[in-house]
Amino acid sequence: MKPRETEVAAPVVAWLEGLGWDVYQEVSGYDIVARVGPIVWIVEVKTSLSTKLCAQAFNRCRHAHYVSVAIPVTNGIDDGHRWATDRLEDRGIGVLHVDLVSMAVDLVSMAVKQASRPSLHRRVDVSRLLSSLRPEHKTYLAAGSPCGGGWTPWKAMCLKILQRVAGAPGITLKELLATDGRYHYTSEQSARSALSHWIRVGRIPGVECRRDGRSLRLYPVEK
Repeated sequence: MKPRETEVAAPVVAWLEGLGWDVYQEVSGYDIVARVGPIVWIVEVKTSLSTKLCAQAFNRCRHAHYVSVAIPVTNGIDDGHRWATDRLEDRGIGVLHVDLVSMAVDLVSMAVKQASRPSLHRRVDVSRLLSSLRPEHKTYLAAGSPCGGGWTPWKAMCLKILQRVAGAPGITLKELLATDGRYHYTSEQSARSALSHWIRVGRIPGVECRRDGRSLRLYPVEK
């Protein structure tokens, strides 16, 4: 049976954490983003070594100091695999072999550091990626999960609103914005208009609104 990407990724996450890296999962389309201080390592996880994975890894070289691919190895290494590994190494991309029986990770080759291969990594800029990392990325969704479910600013906003409403049932939208700010909206008016709409249509999980005269009061949804 073909393994799932999450099953391949889990030993890699544990291995990186064991080496002292802070590991973030499913960040802006990247399977695994690990960092030590300002140094960033991206690992893309797949169930087999393919040209699509190689192309994806080549693109990642612009966004991290280290780039690797992680794949399961259960039936040995064939000539095609060796050829692909050589091509990845030529571009400064490392290869991680994951044994799903022992859950061990074998570092076949290490991604090349930016300083040692400037011709390959002259456009590396990790500032945007570093600024997008959040503590929730460490545990919210396992690396290798289907796209679209990772931690986002929208989910962070929804969670903050739910926590505020749960702590003060019946709070008005005006009071919420007065204490928590306008979130990412450009003005309090636009925030009030947008949030009242999203809450009414159920897009803020766990929060419902009730009309109280001219006020809109917020309550946690009763389970």
